[in-house]
Amino acid sequence: MNRESSSAWDSIKRMYNDIRYAYATGRIRSLQKDLVDETTVRRMLETPDEEAAFAVMMETSYAAYATGAGVSDYERMLEAGLIEAYRLVRSISPDGTLTDILLRRYDLHNVRIIIKAEHIGADYKHLIVPMGRVDPDTIAAAWHLRREGWEEGSESSHILPPASQISLPRWLERLLYRAALMIDNSGDLYLVDLMLDKAWFRGLKAWSKENSHYLYAWLVVRIDAVNIMGMLRLRAGGWSRERWREIFIEGGRVSRSKLESLYDLTPEQAAAGLIDTVYRREIEGGLEDYRKCGELSYMEALFEARLLEVLRAERYITFGSQPLLAYLLRKEAEVRALRMVMIGKLNGLPHDIIHKRLRAFLYR
Repeated sequence: MNRESSSAWDSIKRMYNDIRYAYATGRIRSLQKDLVDETTVRRMLETPDEEAAFAVMMETSYAAYATGAGVSDYERMLEAGLIEAYRLVRSISPDGTLTDILLRRYDLHNVRIIIKAEHIGADYKHLIVPMGRVDPDTIAAAWHLRREGWEEGSESSHILPPASQISLPRWLERLLYRAALMIDNSGDLYLVDLMLDKAWFRGLKAWSKENSHYLYAWLVVRIDAVNIMGMLRLRAGGWSRERWREIFIEGGRVSRSKLESLYDLTPEQAAAGLIDTVYRREIEGGLEDYRKCGELSYMEALFEARLLEVLRAERYITFGSQPLLAYLLRKEAEVRALRMVMIGKLNGLPHDIIHKRLRAFLYR
């Protein structure tokens, strides 16, 4: 097949894939009106206490999960709303991997909780999130088997003993094995955390590069935000350059060499050295606030706003997977914003501090 005919075939495949999403896109468009808007978040923010903020939250779609609920149940309600959003998108999407790849983050959260809890001999059931695709009890059973010795195999083979009758996705099986080796060799749970975090980014990057340029563009900004904020926070905390190298994630637009060249500077000087990147707006706004308050939270909020801005491109899509991805990622941003307000109110944080951290949601 020559280049011209191959390009034409690729165009036909893309058109077919988009048409498959016609019903799902229409359904999602109708649901977008139920997303919490900035006006509602502002109203919650302006309330005098957590009870009043919760009352405003009860005017949103989360009220459907509030049977017998009080202020202390807000987290359960937010979690239920997010679970329902993923369930719905999975049920209408022609491609189940679209939700599965995003939900891996919650599987990895549960892996992290199970490993840490066993390491210190603590109960973990209350910390498990029911958002992943893999049963937490199955993960726990597989992790316990490491004491009996796993079979080391190639990347394409299973390492759980066949007689165990435990079935895990291969990607998760390999990560558990790597975590076990790390703990047996060093006992450093921090390294396990880093490995799991990087595994999520690596998996999402591979999937999006193949299946969704839209999600890939969002992920590149997310990686840059993690790398830049990580460098500045670790530098402010006096961490070593070697420790920072461990957390760096490949795949962003700002290179490792660029960030490393700034590591010996003060956080303010390092941030100033990033003004010539594509994130000038976020850096300048965050730097101004850092000079006033000595905090990096506003810069972090500006990066969150940038991520929401990237998602807006789906408005120009007639039908395709982009609106479904945008809906889920906006839903997660919505949950973070509502959680931030409720935590702030419950802990008596000043209005200005909560407002600053909500910058991404309030000025979309």
